[in-house]
Amino acid sequence: MLTQRDVRFTKPCLQAVVLVAALLFAAPAPAALPSLPGPTEGAGLQKLPALPDLPTLPDPGDAAEPTPGAAAGGREWTIIAYVDGDNNLERYLLADVKEMERACPESGLDVILLIDRSKGYTKAFGDWTGTRAYRLRKSSADDALGSELLNDYGELNMGDPKLLGDFIRETLRNYPSRKVALFMSDHGAGWINMANDDDAPGAAKKTDEITLQEFRAVLERTAPLCPGKAFDLVFFDMCLMGQAETVAACAPFARYMVASAPTVPGVGMDFTKALPLFVSGKDTRDIAAGMVRAGVSGFLENGDRDGSYTAFDLSKTDAFLGAFRAFSDTLTTMIPGEWANITRTIFYSQNYGGREDFLRKKDSISSIDFRDWISRLSKTLANPPAARIASLEKALDALIITTEKGPMLPFCKGLSLYAPLREDNLRAGYDDLDFSRKTGWNAALSALYERQKVDGMTPPKVVAIEVGSPVLKAGVGKPTGGKDFDIAPAREVVPLSGGDIRGSYVKLTFDGKAILWGYAAFAWADAENGEYTVVHDTLLLDEDIDPEASAKKKEEAADVTTALTPVFTDGRNELLYQIGGLVHKLANGDRSVPVTIKYRNVADLSRFTIAATYADAETKGEVPIEITVDATDYRIAGIISIVPTENGVSVSNVEPKPDGIVRPSLLKFGPDGRIVAVPGEPIEWGDGLDVILDLIPGGKILRILGKAESIGGRGAALLGGPVVVAANPLLTPYIDATHRFGTEKLPGRYAAFGAIPLRSNPKEYTMAPTGVVMDLRDDANNGRTFRGVIESMGEKPVELSFLWEPRGLPMLTSCVPSDDGKRLVPIDRKFAVLVTENGRHSWTTVSASDGSFLRLVPIGEADFPREFLSGTWNGNDGSTLTLAKGSAVYIPDKGARIRGAFIVRDNLLTIAPASGTAVSLYFGVNREDNSLTATFTDTDTAVIYTRGKPAPKPTAQPKPQPQPQGITLDGTWGTMFNGQQLVMQVAGNRYQVWIDGAPYESGVFSVQGDVMHVRTANGMVFSQYFRIDPTGTVFTVTNAQTGMTVVYQRLR
Repeated sequence: MLTQRDVRFTKPCLQAVVLVAALLFAAPAPAALPSLPGPTEGAGLQKLPALPDLPTLPDPGDAAEPTPGAAAGGREWTIIAYVDGDNNLERYLLADVKEMERACPESGLDVILLIDRSKGYTKAFGDWTGTRAYRLRKSSADDALGSELLNDYGELNMGDPKLLGDFIRETLRNYPSRKVALFMSDHGAGWINMANDDDAPGAAKKTDEITLQEFRAVLERTAPLCPGKAFDLVFFDMCLMGQAETVAACAPFARYMVASAPTVPGVGMDFTKALPLFVSGKDTRDIAAGMVRAGVSGFLENGDRDGSYTAFDLSKTDAFLGAFRAFSDTLTTMIPGEWANITRTIFYSQNYGGREDFLRKKDSISSIDFRDWISRLSKTLANPPAARIASLEKALDALIITTEKGPMLPFCKGLSLYAPLREDNLRAGYDDLDFSRKTGWNAALSALYERQKVDGMTPPKVVAIEVGSPVLKAGVGKPTGGKDFDIAPAREVVPLSGGDIRGSYVKLTFDGKAILWGYAAFAWADAENGEYTVVHDTLLLDEDIDPEASAKKKEEAADVTTALTPVFTDGRNELLYQIGGLVHKLANGDRSVPVTIKYRNVADLSRFTIAATYADAETKGEVPIEITVDATDYRIAGIISIVPTENGVSVSNVEPKPDGIVRPSLLKFGPDGRIVAVPGEPIEWGDGLDVILDLIPGGKILRILGKAESIGGRGAALLGGPVVVAANPLLTPYIDATHRFGTEKLPGRYAAFGAIPLRSNPKEYTMAPTGVVMDLRDDANNGRTFRGVIESMGEKPVELSFLWEPRGLPMLTSCVPSDDGKRLVPIDRKFAVLVTENGRHSWTTVSASDGSFLRLVPIGEADFPREFLSGTWNGNDGSTLTLAKGSAVYIPDKGARIRGAFIVRDNLLTIAPASGTAVSLYFGVNREDNSLTATFTDTDTAVIYTRGKPAPKPTAQPKPQPQPQGITLDGTWGTMFNGQQLVMQVAGNRYQVWIDGAPYESGVFSVQGDVMHVRTANGMVFSQYFRIDPTGTVFTVTNAQTGMTVVYQRLR
């Protein structure tokens, strides 16, 4: 079940007790040797023949160096494989041995393995336990190890560095060769430890591990026994060992190194590809590079998209350490003025221990991506040390031979660095490392922490949490952030109404000095004073209110997460966000349960996490887990188990079983705002879980908890007031019908309608054809996948796949094939509901990313009747369009008359004159008011046509004018919207709006057909669909972008 080459967060351990005499096994030798005593009772080896023994191992100083050449017997390579499977990696490391056996060359290479098994994780290959030495032999058997058993030692402690040293020396003595590689396979945690043994006899605790300092001492003692006095290659098939600290420790004793900066997927290296490299005739540098390619391609073939390896040329280490020393010294001098920005870059860089790693205090991993951090420093510091950074980058280019990674590691660049965020994350013993001593990095960290304690300990304030509709402040021309808006308070919020600036928003205001991050938790309850369940727990990101500024920020940023993460300034910070109002649920096809989702890892915004527990027959109770979900398709990308150990905690991948039970951990709080974690509803894994979404039910109460923390670690929180959740009129009424009929109604050919700027005034928008035609067809192999073809403005059709999720709030996700064609990559997600009316149907979609609204109308005579087009049409831009019996005349407001035949394909009408350029437009019809809406392909703007009589042409500044005959809006009107009382007074074509008695908005308007064009007093221009009841007592306006309708009643 637990399958990751996992990270062990451990406290410093006691020096391992020497448990065994020298490690004894032998290659074939001409001289007879004493027999090994029989195995102990219960070892399961009674039928094995006695194995040869060897004389006692001499002291390291007396050991003779193996003689290459003749003594090597033609052996080019000896690989010393130290495989510690006495833990939850047992079955994966056994699978690695089988991979080696299948790929074992017939000559030129010897692989000598020392492997320790666990008592509890797999019964494969005879279910023996303890520690054995094998000489690798080629074998294709699936149910047994076919290698030559050299010795069975019973239970040994592979977390004892002396055992590692003895194993290396005896292998070198008995299997000399021209080149030597050391393979380390097990758990790893960077400089902290490696080779974790869960059953370590003689250790001070039940478990033991090897620290980097102990590993360095082993290399120092054994490297002189290698040809050339150094290991040719050291390979770590362990998590997190691709650290600068590991490079510095190995460099004096090895020529090349291969390791991984992030965690390693449970399958580890693909030895079927890697082992043959050692008899390929390639030099060691090329072998190391080949191992990187073999390992990452193996991950991808196994479906693991988050694996990485890097090959290092250790001869370049001194130059790298020197460059970092110069950089570190310079950075130390900058700390008094730049300490806050330096801390922020450490926090926001790719952290291989997870975003909340710093919460583990001294048990944190604190391993960040080296180059990601340097890149962020370059963009964040006021005056970055450009020359030092350039020298450091040059040294890194020389050090790193090659690095490869999966697509889920966008910010992994091949090398990590130990960089604790604060002093309470710093482990004892770091200043003893070669890296720390040679670079002065520990001194730089100490200076940073001192400054944090002086200037970073004042807790910030969460000043206000305001919910409602944003109102542009007086005098602001172009808003750039929350500071440019006031909030008209709301008693209600409407989920997924953020596509309209009048929808539901929250503004959070922070004040303080040296703020590191801001945070918000969105929660709902049945009653105002009840228990609130957090549905969305997130670090606050860039508001993205000014698209141009956001685009520029992304161009200048070190990467996309820098662009999306606000850097808090000293003083007042005001942030404005849409309120989604969504609930996430884990679903297995039969039922679903609510969860709390967390967006905390700003270095990987394509994922969110869910805290839970997992239990099956092997776990012996519930095990805490963290579920990672790919936010692009809401599928589970991985599950990590967090298991306490005697020395700290262990983090491992989990492979659930069908009968496994997942129980989400929900965050909740009461009226006091104090958050606690409580168990949620259990759900069976079955054929697999995924995540679906739903709307917070109407009538529930929403509250928002805001938090902020200073760089020094001091925090503050504020609980916002309660507001009622209202139903979304665009989506809620249609969800049940979509659940019942949506899947069968979805196939078809559709024309898309959305907000299009008017040709007469591009600052105004109306609902019009977008020029997109979508054709959806069933995929016979999958009832929830549809094949689709998209045509946009007559361009070449694009083939897509569409994933249909009918559960919860139905969602339609468009996808393209991955580069290797093995999976679908989501590119857009829309919530979609089926709308039926008068025997016809259409679809309403709301973008999951920005809340924009589209209608999908089936193409056919019912919705696009060709006979309806015949006649003369007058446009609100001054143009005229006449269609009759296959011929057409188009007279633009300015320009020459165009006459010719016309053809209609779908909802695209093209007029082709005998000479000159054709005119093309996409159209939609409205039989009720006898109008036609057209979007012209040459300008991507819309014209509203009415039949037979000219329509008035709006001006940029509407003037008072009489209302159309039979309609008078003069008077006072009222409505309720977002829980607010709106009162509007109309005189001629001027209006004034009050919200809850306070002045809100004023301006002028004009009505043309069924469209109302509005210009507010502060210059905002927009258009709405307009309908008035024949009695003159009720009128409605419908937002052209979101489709949301507001009903006004005349007040006396």
